[in-house]
Amino acid sequence: KPTAMESIGARMGATHLGQKTHYLQDTTQHIIPAGKVTTVDGDSTHRCLQYEERPQTPPEVRRYRQSVVHEPGQRVRHPGMALDDVKQGPFGRPTIQPDDEKVDKCIRQLPDSEFMQWKQAKEEEIYASTHREPLGKSMLRGHKIPQDLAQDGFGRKVNAQYLNSIGQAHGIIFPGEGAVEEDPATKELYIRTHGDYDPGQQRRRGYNWNAANIDPATHAFGITEKSVLLDGVAKAMNPDLDSETTGKTHIVTKALADFKITNSDRLGAPKSMGHGDRGLPETHTFGKPTRTFVEWDAGRLLGGDYSEAEQAADADLGRSLRPGYRNVAPDNKVFGVPSIRTDLPNPKARSVADNQNYGNEPSAMHLLTPGVGADMGVGEEQYAMLRGKEEVRELVDMAGVQFDDDEEFDAAFDIAAQFCGSVDMCSVEALLQARQNVLRKAS
Repeated sequence: KPTAMESIGARMGATHLGQKTHYLQDTTQHIIPAGKVTTVDGDSTHRCLQYEERPQTPPEVRRYRQSVVHEPGQRVRHPGMALDDVKQGPFGRPTIQPDDEKVDKCIRQLPDSEFMQWKQAKEEEIYASTHREPLGKSMLRGHKIPQDLAQDGFGRKVNAQYLNSIGQAHGIIFPGEGAVEEDPATKELYIRTHGDYDPGQQRRRGYNWNAANIDPATHAFGITEKSVLLDGVAKAMNPDLDSETTGKTHIVTKALADFKITNSDRLGAPKSMGHGDRGLPETHTFGKPTRTFVEWDAGRLLGGDYSEAEQAADADLGRSLRPGYRNVAPDNKVFGVPSIRTDLPNPKARSVADNQNYGNEPSAMHLLTPGVGADMGVGEEQYAMLRGKEEVRELVDMAGVQFDDDEEFDAAFDIAAQFCGSVDMCSVEALLQARQNVLRKAS
């Protein structure tokens, strides 16, 4: 039985320690829910997550499906025979085979008994293949081998150890260096029989050139022309270069020349119709122009033909023409809100959520090149702040700056105070500079 604390925890929806069961209970049953209830009986998240199984194919359609025909272990049957009943017991017509056609008789070739084997051999003696190709032996081709070859050893013995000792086999496999000079007669014989010419050797057939009074070094064989024609291509392109041709320039009558001018067309010039010199310039264009008046072309349509007044900006562009509503701002006015609000007073206690820069924060130069002591929170304004004599002495002593005596400190303080424009106050930076001046004078 649960205790009172367990009952309270169950009613509040808590989980009992040591158990995994959650007790959930509606504690606001007396409050009527607002709106219209759209729940359907049986409709819940659990039912949406429960997927229904795919319906099976009807039996009258199943036998026509290819997925059913190719199922593993399923016998492929024609759809027309799918509903036929399979007869019980064996069916079909048995095959009766003779004794001679059985498998064991076909595999067994030789008879079992020796008498049957002798009988089969006698019956097969009439075939030539039985004598030429006996079973289990090589084919007999009728060759008669000499009796000497039938012995175990025949031929001439070779002393291999002796030949190996003198290097005969080595000389055959690896010939010695240097080519053996060949007999000229043997070389000539190989040239005639095999055409064995050396690389780059001239082929000579043994002609007697002296008998024909011919020098093969200078003689040119074949038929030569009586008159050699030189510069043939140049003369073909320019016949005036040929001195052998006659009538290079033909002089004709003026009537023939005028007829040729009026009858033929000249390249790049109008055809002369015999009207004489009309006094037209070379830039004259014949024919009727396509434009009878000045028309706008594509370039003029794209560029337009507006006057300067029409191209000027409208009078109301960027200004109000209505009197009393014109906002004329001075030329040096800067619009917008600055990122550094020096126009606002710096609050004494800034909020954590206040990210406004009032001008008292370091700039980008100070972030890139921080001063001495910036890592400890000491800014440059701390060095330039005016302080009293006792406070300045305490700071320099804590910083490790040593003075020889009080007189040296007093002299440096007076110089620093005079530099800062005060009598009894100076800055730490001015004191350090004054100390350097005092030490420089003392040395």
